[in-house]
Amino acid sequence: CMMDKWSIFGYRDRGVIGKAHGFTLLEVMVSFALITVAALGLIHLQAKLAQQTSFTLHSLEALHLAEQQMEHFRTRAANTSGGVGLIAFSDLALPQYCGQGINALSGSRYRLTSEVKAVSGALAGELKQVTVIVSWPRRVQGHPLIPVLSLSSAVGSHQLSLNSYLSRYSEFDEQ
Repeated sequence: CMMDKWSIFGYRDRGVIGKAHGFTLLEVMVSFALITVAALGLIHLQAKLAQQTSFTLHSLEALHLAEQQMEHFRTRAANTSGGVGLIAFSDLALPQYCGQGINALSGSRYRLTSEVKAVSGALAGELKQVTVIVSWPRRVQGHPLIPVLSLSSAVGSHQLSLNSYLSRYSEFDEQ
């Protein structure tokens, strides 16, 4: 009979076993959901990479400033050119030699602090402990970034710290 091969709408009735052409609405929706989840994952990865890149650049700048201050203590130069006399060993802890000038720079996001302490014991008077700390604000307040190496994160800021010891006897002293 002609009716059992064709439906009432004029299309051939393939039944359950016949081959379907195209995708169902459910398959399309599931594929869109998977593509959306993958795209959001890539966007999140890009944002994390941008944060890490920014953090790394700021860490390198802070390390450069801390090393520059540590070198200033090591050479004990009275000015940055190193050509005008030496700072007395006893005067190293004075504020004008502890790198406070960077805090006054307009637009600088870094804060540099230095601490010079006398060492007790057998080397008292001959050795001083120097700590240089450079801190800078977080890129996004309240959002913790992953610390790199030995950098620490205080609340709302990051900081980098260098510690060293200085001897009274400098290679730059005139004897």
